[in-house]
Amino acid sequence: MFKYISYLFILATLATSCQASKKRRAFRYPPDQDTVRYIPYRQGDTWFFIDRQKEGPYAGYAKAWEQEWDYLRPFDEYGLSLVGKNKRYGWMNNKGKMITPVIYLQDARSFSGGKGYAVMLDTLRQYVIINRGGKIIAPVQKGLEFYGQIRQGCFVVHNELEKTWGLMDTTGQWRIPPGMYKSLSPKRSTDTSNVYIYGLHSETNYFKEKYGFISGDGTLITDTLFESTGFIAYGVCPVKFKTDTYGLYNVYTNKYLIDSCNVIYGFFSEISSIKKTYDQHGAIDTSGKLVIPFKYQDIALRGNDGLYVAERGDKYGIVSCKTGEETCPFIYDAPTSDCCHWGMFAFSKDGKCGVIDPWGKIILPFEYDMRGNLPFIESLPPHLLAVRKNGQWMVVNRQNEIVVPPMPYQIARQRDKLWHGLIDVTELDERGRGKRIIGFMDLKGNKYWED
Repeated sequence: MFKYISYLFILATLATSCQASKKRRAFRYPPDQDTVRYIPYRQGDTWFFIDRQKEGPYAGYAKAWEQEWDYLRPFDEYGLSLVGKNKRYGWMNNKGKMITPVIYLQDARSFSGGKGYAVMLDTLRQYVIINRGGKIIAPVQKGLEFYGQIRQGCFVVHNELEKTWGLMDTTGQWRIPPGMYKSLSPKRSTDTSNVYIYGLHSETNYFKEKYGFISGDGTLITDTLFESTGFIAYGVCPVKFKTDTYGLYNVYTNKYLIDSCNVIYGFFSEISSIKKTYDQHGAIDTSGKLVIPFKYQDIALRGNDGLYVAERGDKYGIVSCKTGEETCPFIYDAPTSDCCHWGMFAFSKDGKCGVIDPWGKIILPFEYDMRGNLPFIESLPPHLLAVRKNGQWMVVNRQNEIVVPPMPYQIARQRDKLWHGLIDVTELDERGRGKRIIGFMDLKGNKYWED
């Protein structure tokens, strides 16, 4: 009887845990479900929010609030939107209430990147740190610039007048005062670790820097100074000792994963490409084990499920870092810049772009336009692709069926993700660069703008 009761208790606990887990997953993003309701809408040069739960004349919906703006962004994961009018900016929440006045000259660091803090430039050209409630936490002295996003509660700050760098926390207090270092940067680190790369003037050449590692509290991790460094990922950073001599340095253990090679690129993902000779590239994993042999001209450090794009004989294909085997023929001219997502790899061949699976089976035929001399297909979650054909942009699915009809504007992700199913639609200039945001569109092809 006791065993039976215990068994029921365990089942009930697991069921409750699963339900709670589902609730947590559903609640995790976005935290405030009201952000899903509101869509930025452009009417001529005026922007405002429309409410998906109210019928009206704007793409079938009504205005959410009466405020109108010259600049407007979708609500972020905190339920906040950066709005602007007459070249002044402020923050509004998803209840239509301004949490800051619209007085700031620019947004230096947003709430979403700042983990609940924003840095704004006021009318006196002085930065202030603001929390999500709109309260000014601390003014910041003039002449300071903020770089990168907040990491471990700190901003990297550059003193433009003195040409020095420091580390400031979100209360405006210095963790590392400016004055000692010529540079201080996480170097586009993909780690969330509290480790920074600092630069000092070289003893032999004042205009040249040497680099080392320091923690966020100012503790030196190593006294060794390197000629150059890459970015920190998986706790490992590529370093250069002297001319054409490179290594991989673990900032946690203060030991070298590799202490001598010709060129090393660092860990974009689970592997790092290593150059043995001019046309011999291989790859190692985070333990230093060689997982792709030295027989490729190049290895693209973006992949999925252990599969990576490589170049051999001036042609491209796919190789597995788990087995070292090639999974498809090397017959493609070039990979796209956004080459691999969800088991799909985009390449160009004979002047056209297409998509294959890891074994070379064609998903999208090679009939889509290049972007200038470069192949270009952009992935859009979930499992959709933005492509261009005969100068018109569209969205297709894995079956090559049109999801969003062709249009003359570029279709792209909103901030590297689809904010609530919205796609950026951008007008391009004659050189193919983004000129202005036309508006937003959902995955059913509904346009949220009018000229």
